[in-house]
Amino acid sequence: VAPDGATARRWAAELRRLPEVRSVRTTDDLVPADQQEKLALIEDLNLLLGGGIADLERTPEDPAALAAAVGALEEASRNEPSAAALHGALVELGARLQKAGNDERAAVLAPLEEALTAGLPRELAKLDAAFGAQEFGRGDLPEALRARWLASGGRELVEIAPAEDVSDNGAARRFIGAVKDVVPTATGLPVVYQEASATVLSAFGRALTYAFVMVTLLIWIVLRDLKDVLLVLVPIALATIVTAALTVAIDMPFNYANIIALPLLVGLGVDNGIHVVHRMQAEPVERLFDTSTMRAVLASGLTTVASFGNLAFSPHVGTSSMGVLLALGLAASMSATLIALPSWLTLWARRRTSPR
Repeated sequence: VAPDGATARRWAAELRRLPEVRSVRTTDDLVPADQQEKLALIEDLNLLLGGGIADLERTPEDPAALAAAVGALEEASRNEPSAAALHGALVELGARLQKAGNDERAAVLAPLEEALTAGLPRELAKLDAAFGAQEFGRGDLPEALRARWLASGGRELVEIAPAEDVSDNGAARRFIGAVKDVVPTATGLPVVYQEASATVLSAFGRALTYAFVMVTLLIWIVLRDLKDVLLVLVPIALATIVTAALTVAIDMPFNYANIIALPLLVGLGVDNGIHVVHRMQAEPVERLFDTSTMRAVLASGLTTVASFGNLAFSPHVGTSSMGVLLALGLAASMSATLIALPSWLTLWARRRTSPR
């Protein structure tokens, strides 16, 4: 919104030079230019047509002439690939005309005649009304337009259209950046969507950080051992990285709905690690896979994966993608806890006991 008309015209002139901008409209664009020349052309056209064209009487159709025109159009469209559909319809109509008698042709051609000429009186009336055009300025704009384009204090709307499809994030960023270089206060749906997206991403980034920090503190309170805390957190971190990588592999980018899977993954995936690490304190690493803890973690993990995986069958696209990512993330977390963590601990134990 420009503070005055002069600023609106200056912004429009600068914005029209940007490759990211397709068009710019201001209040001045609602008032035609060169009105005297255009009014003279309208007057000449009215004189040529004689005026009163909306009062012309409609001549009854001539079935024979219309049938001949259909045949001529059928022949002209025969070798035109772009008119294949039209030619097929004309062939079908021609076959119906051949089967119909002279008295029946009028009934066959009546729908065609109606389709071709039904709107003509209305269009002629609009053209006749246009012959009464008069010169007007900004002050003569209808109230509906004035309410949209002009505000109190002389403020004016400047409408800016992008040259690219702003549903693409990259195109939207280029368009908004170029426009804001000229008009820092520019707003609109592309700006709102980009700012909302940035706010959501920032919020979930903080949510992921807060979840990780709070889980870490709670594990520290329970285990009181830095090594055990790291052993619980490593599978969660690994599962988070793997889940983010899987979004690229399965071509399912993060959106406003499924991005919540990452903070949830931290809270849901920590249980398995705590149980395994707690059992490791009482059992050698080599015997972990023979314990009931590993089987219980496997059963519990599969149950959780199946529970959240049901969301993948939701008809809502966002909810469905959240279910897919949660199922994949929990499966990755369970795999990291049951496979990667014991394997890493076994390798670490062997290195500690091997002679140097």
